[in-house]
Amino acid sequence: MSLRKTSLGRSYTPVEVLNGTAQLVGRYAPQSKMRLTLGLSRQKMAEQEKFLAELQDKKSPKFHKYLPAEQWNARFAPSAKNEQAVIDWATSNGLKSRSAIPIDW
Repeated sequence: MSLRKTSLGRSYTPVEVLNGTAQLVGRYAPQSKMRLTLGLSRQKMAEQEKFLAELQDKKSPKFHKYLPAEQWNARFAPSAKNEQAVIDWATSNGLKSRSAIPIDW
């Protein structure tokens, strides 16, 4: 499947690239470094939004009962397996990483 037919391609790829009108301004120098950030989409967005709404609802038993970072990450962050899959994909496609730094969600 072509990247342009995926939701990722439509969401993050400039229109000019998708429709073929982008102009080549030059080649990227191989000795140069390019910073690239890869991320995972959140799998539990509906649950996360519901939880956040309950935190603000005065009638909710969860009103202002915030979670510590460890609990938030355990509940809503991507799994270590999914994070590793992204790293594995990147390295298998020739990308090199200075380091893989886990990010708190």
